[in-house]
Amino acid sequence: MVFAYVAYNESREIVRGKLEAKNEEQAVNLLSYAGYQLINLKELATLPSLDKLLLRLSPIKATDIILFYRQMALLVESGLKHRHLSGITRGSGC
Repeated sequence: MVFAYVAYNESREIVRGKLEAKNEEQAVNLLSYAGYQLINLKELATLPSLDKLLLRLSPIKATDIILFYRQMALLVESGLKHRHLSGITRGSGC
C-alpha cells in the first residue's frame, strides 16, 4: 500500500511525502522511526500493473492446460505425425 503523509521533521518543519508500507500501522511506525511527528496519513489508491491487469482479463486456467496436454498426448500416441498436427491448427483458425 502507498500512503501520503504530512508530518513535522526534527527541525519542526512541515514535510510531505509518500511511502510504501504493508498497512497503516507499519507506515506510522516507519515515519516515527525516521523522526517525524505525524500530522496526517492517507492511503492512496493504486492502479494494478499492466501484467496483473492482463492476467485478470485473460487467465489460462490450470484445467485448460491439463486438458490441452492430455488431448495432445492422445494425438501423439495415436500415431499422428507432426505435419498433420500443424495442419489441424491452421485449419481451426488459430
